[in-house]
Amino acid sequence: MGNLILMVILYGLALTNNLNLVNYRNFSLGLWLLILITSGRFFKNWRKKSVKIQKQDWLILFVLLLFFSPLIKHSLYTPLNAWDAMAIWMLKAKSFFYANGAWDNLLYKNSLFEYSHREYPIGLPLLAAGYYRIINFVNDQTVQLYLLFFYLNIVFLFFGFMKQWLPKISTLIRTLVTLSLFILPNFMLYAHNGYADMLMSFYISISIILFIGLMEGKKIKDKMMTMELLLMTSAAGMLIKNEGYSFLVIVLILTGLVLGKELKKISRSNIVVSLVILLVGLAIQAEWKHFTNVRGLGFTFAEAKILANGLPRMQAIFNRYLLEFLNTDHYSLVLIVAWLIAMWQYSYLVIRKKFRILWPSLIIGLQLAAYTLIYFISPHPLEWQMGSSVYRLILHLLPALFLIIVYQASKMAELS
Repeated sequence: MGNLILMVILYGLALTNNLNLVNYRNFSLGLWLLILITSGRFFKNWRKKSVKIQKQDWLILFVLLLFFSPLIKHSLYTPLNAWDAMAIWMLKAKSFFYANGAWDNLLYKNSLFEYSHREYPIGLPLLAAGYYRIINFVNDQTVQLYLLFFYLNIVFLFFGFMKQWLPKISTLIRTLVTLSLFILPNFMLYAHNGYADMLMSFYISISIILFIGLMEGKKIKDKMMTMELLLMTSAAGMLIKNEGYSFLVIVLILTGLVLGKELKKISRSNIVVSLVILLVGLAIQAEWKHFTNVRGLGFTFAEAKILANGLPRMQAIFNRYLLEFLNTDHYSLVLIVAWLIAMWQYSYLVIRKKFRILWPSLIIGLQLAAYTLIYFISPHPLEWQMGSSVYRLILHLLPALFLIIVYQASKMAELS
């Protein structure tokens, strides 16, 4: 949540040419203030025993960090070597280190930088640039370490989620399952290499957890708090990548359907907070779109259209999906097994007419449909576009699929 708030602040500073306010002095003052606020809240909850951290939890944290220590070392000592990282995301980060904002940024003035997809959202570049500005020099290695922790947090989230929903499974089995799922080659490759996809995966995973919490919540007060957090995490995606727009719309619609009649019970304060969250996000995006229009940067799919060869194109899209699902070089056998388990769970729940349990799956299903629509209407050569992106789009949704399988397994155990 702190990264999301920081992204919003950095967007505001970048769009008003005030990034010079991000420096070591101001960061130190803000950090100490944050420590004072959060430590007071933490110790207050500690006394009430609402925060329960067992010795076993510390041991598991140590084991997981020890297991991933080679990856941590790799992030610190390996230079950026991926094209999108160097030519898009980190190039923009460096441009915001040298410029005080978007309006006087050379990258957005000079057509020589058109290859960097200048119309893309700038959430990740601003986070990296903020770090550069705090230490007052460019250091891609420590930024890679910072990005790595989004991946590690997904691992911790999954372990904790599994502990909550499948408590009868031993700690050893939970640890082994977690490590088995998250050491896939594709996860290792994109864990810290300067791409924005792991950030998207992180916020989609949190949103799925919050959506499930919203569905399972009992008290209206808790549900409203969960809804506000869900709005924030689902809106984070549109600050990071274009794919985040469809995800936000999907979550908003399904949240409204899940709450149903309970929408009438929402207090005025909850409505105000929810509207503020949405308006802040929309205001940032409106200003960014205004900036891209003034600079003549266009829109990624401005030339998109439904092509005459629609049916063969759709067939080619599904064939490419199938090839990726069967790609053991990227996912070992994990994706195949996960998909088979999910299909078995869906069949069981449909037969038992427990359709409500399937709602979290509907989120990732509709998001995959949104990706498919983009491929369908894209003016770019399909083989080139899917060949360079489909494996990263699956990374967005794969941890969420793992979480959903755990949730559905828990609900199926209750039914049996």
